[in-house]
Amino acid sequence: MEFLAQQCEGFSGADMTELCQRATKAAIREAIAAEEERKKLMAGGDEAMEMDDPVPVITRAHFEEAMANARRSVTEYDLNKFE
Repeated sequence: MEFLAQQCEGFSGADMTELCQRATKAAIREAIAAEEERKKLMAGGDEAMEMDDPVPVITRAHFEEAMANARRSVTEYDLNKFE
C-alpha cells in the first residue's frame, strides 16, 4: 500500500480503480501462462499434476506492471481548484 501511495500522488478514485483493474489483468495473464505451461508439460508426457492457483494474490510486481501505463486524469490546476 505504501508503494501505491507514493506512486499515485494526485490520482483520482477512477484512476486508482483503473490501476487495480490493470494489476488484476496482469495477475490473470500470469495465471493463464502458468496453466498453458502446465498443459505443455502434460502433453510432453509428464504426469498430470494437481496445481493450486499459480497466482493466488495480486502482488507488487503486478502493480508495477500496471503502473507502466498509468496516468493521472486530473490536472494539477484542477486538483488545486478542488482543494
